Amino acid sequence: MVPGHEIGGIVVHVGENVTGFKVGDRAGVGCMIDCCRDCDQCNNADEQYCSKGKCVYTYNSTYWPEEYEGKGDKPTYGGYSKHIVVDSRFVFTIPENLDLAAATPLLCAGITVYSPMINFGLKAGQHLGVMGMGGLGHMAIKIGKAMGAKVSVISRNNAKKEHCFQDFQIDGYLDMSNADEVKAHTKKFDFIINTISAEHDINGALNLLNIDGKMILVGAPPTPMPVSAFSFIGGRRTLAGSLIGGTKQT
Repeated sequence: MVPGHEIGGIVVHVGENVTGFKVGDRAGVGCMIDCCRDCDQCNNADEQYCSKGKCVYTYNSTYWPEEYEGKGDKPTYGGYSKHIVVDSRFVFTIPENLDLAAATPLLCAGITVYSPMINFGLKAGQHLGVMGMGGLGHMAIKIGKAMGAKVSVISRNNAKKEHCFQDFQIDGYLDMSNADEVKAHTKKFDFIINTISAEHDINGALNLLNIDGKMILVGAPPTPMPVSAFSFIGGRRTLAGSLIGGTKQT
């Protein structure tokens, strides 16, 4: 299986009923290439939550047998294939003023952190914590700052501290291995985007939230995490999750 779901390229062919694209256009494809197009979620451009379970992902997924003649149950091969054929609903124009390679992470990492910021109401002036400084995390910093938030990185050590301040102009950095720093940041965050996909202390992280603070999980640890009720009720906090984003938000 060949992966790849942050795809940028040049349109080489357009179907006869397609509008909005022409040969030679710069275009991108994200995590999805189809859905049922009939349920409430798909009609609301939240195709990633298709209630019929017919969201077709860009790679390591399969086409629906009843919809693709001769292609039913065939795998999708993603963005490292030489060409990709996609319904125009799931294709996005990439403007000329954006570098093609630099823009394509917006189609997965970017929309994955942008969507919960919009849906859960991140506001300008709030203190945003970004847990985990990787593909998702660096996008969360850029988008959070663009939305007017104060942005701090929350990490397990200081390994990326200098890099974050120099290259991303963050407002603060919290080393979770430093007990004094953790204590100083208790109840200091209004909003946390948690991108960590490894096991970690979720209760300690929740205690960083202020009253009515929100933590949105976009990382996916491999095992269930024990969560204490007191991590919520002690601060009227919210713990929620979010999966990529639909075509309208993208």
